[in-house]
Amino acid sequence: MFNQFLEKILEDHPLFGLEKEDQNKGHLTGLKEPAWVHEGPVYEIFVRNFSPQGTFKKVQDKLPYLKDLGVKAIWLMPIYPIGIKERKGSLGSPYAIRDYTAIDPTYGTRDDLKNLVEAVHRDGMRLILDLVANHMAVNSIWGQDYPEYFLRDDNEALTRKISDWTDVIDLDYSNRDLRTQMGEVIRYWVNEFDIDGYRCDVAGLVPLDFWEAVYTDLQKIKKDIFLLAEWESANLHQNAFHASYDWSTHFVLQDIYEGKRPAGDAITWVMEKEANYPRNALPLRFTENHDFERTREKFGSDSFYPFVVFNFMLYGLPLIYCGQEIGLKKAPLLFEKDPIDWDQSDEKIFGFYKNLIKLRQKYPAFSSRELHPIGNDKPDQIVTLEKREKDSRILAVLNFSQQQLKVKIELSDSYHNIQQFEDLISGKKIRRSELEEFKISPYGFFLLKPDGS
Repeated sequence: MFNQFLEKILEDHPLFGLEKEDQNKGHLTGLKEPAWVHEGPVYEIFVRNFSPQGTFKKVQDKLPYLKDLGVKAIWLMPIYPIGIKERKGSLGSPYAIRDYTAIDPTYGTRDDLKNLVEAVHRDGMRLILDLVANHMAVNSIWGQDYPEYFLRDDNEALTRKISDWTDVIDLDYSNRDLRTQMGEVIRYWVNEFDIDGYRCDVAGLVPLDFWEAVYTDLQKIKKDIFLLAEWESANLHQNAFHASYDWSTHFVLQDIYEGKRPAGDAITWVMEKEANYPRNALPLRFTENHDFERTREKFGSDSFYPFVVFNFMLYGLPLIYCGQEIGLKKAPLLFEKDPIDWDQSDEKIFGFYKNLIKLRQKYPAFSSRELHPIGNDKPDQIVTLEKREKDSRILAVLNFSQQQLKVKIELSDSYHNIQQFEDLISGKKIRRSELEEFKISPYGFFLLKPDGS
């Protein structure tokens, strides 16, 4: 369903992520994100399938695990009651919302949610909710009480922009009363539950001036509020959103894995996009989410590692979808009860993610905007890049191919005094001379810290 929606965007905007009217925004500053955003990855939770019970209490029970993993921000997928009419599957999509100010009773009570938010904050983490402002369920509360809030076609029939979303009806933002009431909804969850922000579903289908007003309003309530747009457009970052989806880089990495692009395109694309986005714009980097297949399914059971590492080496926000960190290959069904089996945890994969999170938090170079391509003699298969932040420097060598290769890395003059590196994964010391003919296994990677940095 969602992939059809993305295909439509790609058809309308061949240079995906850089629509013509959005280009050349690199000279702008954009909204400055709250300091807490850079502390760790965003962890996406589908409450219904996070546990067999599917409750807030069971999410709260799992907080020590998330804290140990290194998670600093939790995103809860929609927690509201789901519409019944035209619902998809037996339980319906969490994005077909019946009532914006109520909680799905199967998840728990208002007090359960408040207790969860308080526990998250005590553990030094933050929590954001999913906000679905573009549409509501076919039989929503507002549909009964405010039929004038909804979009209609030329024949005055209720309609939607995306035809396949048959369980929802779009809201009509030309109605001023709708805007006022939606603003009240958005303030409600911040005021009543002390949440730290929103992930805004299909944000580009809602008028930008509405989002700009939302940000202004929320700033009056909570200065360090955070807004993430499920959309990809430079315009969103000027006065409305701190972060937006990086679908385009995800698709570039997928093309590289499938042999449709050379490895070097990954860096070329990231740098081109960054040059056209406001300086503070934070891309949400991911190899999976609830709309896509699992990482191990899309990038291979044993070959996904360098693709995940690449995302963690970039400026922005790495995303982990619940169960990704233990190596699950099957994503929970969106319309059914399909709880994660935590007993399937792959300890090697869990250790990989935990270590990567730890390294990103320890070394500022990982999340720095300073990305420097490093030349090598296998650019179609291998990416070499350097990240810098003051005295912190990391050299990454990523093999995006299924071949074992010998690669010559072309170090810049800034390395002339560096004679030795430490591999942050194995702890081994690597002499500079070894980089003249460096062996790397299929889909292998090295993260090299110069001695003294």
